[in-house]
Amino acid sequence: MRTLSSVILIVICSLLPVSKNAFPKGISERWDLAQLNLEVVNAEVTDEISFAMDTLSSTKDENVIVVTLKGSVKSPCTFCAEARAFTAVFDIKPTKGGSIPQVRISDAVSIGNGGWTIFTENKVCCYQEIVVNPGSETIRVAFLLPKGVNSFSVLYPTLAKGKATLSIQDSKKSQK
Repeated sequence: MRTLSSVILIVICSLLPVSKNAFPKGISERWDLAQLNLEVVNAEVTDEISFAMDTLSSTKDENVIVVTLKGSVKSPCTFCAEARAFTAVFDIKPTKGGSIPQVRISDAVSIGNGGWTIFTENKVCCYQEIVVNPGSETIRVAFLLPKGVNSFSVLYPTLAKGKATLSIQDSKKSQK
């Protein structure tokens, strides 16, 4: 379940940039991961990942699984990737047959050759932003998944068409 702080960061990332002058000439204003056309190229289990003072470790019941996604763009663009922006979708088979779909939100993200941004409850900032030049780009995403999961899909957010706009009058009503 997303915490309020991660939802706020996703909203902040979706609002940036606020000005056409915020980027060098030729850089897209859209912060949309869909521009990368990401594809899973690798997945592996690891004991832990860490960066600075943050660590994500396997537990008795869960493995840290690092998924490497590769994509490319035809023109320069800028985007923001929040540590909790990706989702793993997998099935758990109950003992009486059938399967139950499960969803887990990512716990960390690393863009290109950069370090990990690891989600922690007490962290205010859990995202990375990057300017991508034409060509290929790699994003690594880490999930804590139940042991025994050996196949899953990765979903990532894209920018919805249109803008959500509130009138000043609507905004004042919600503040009461």
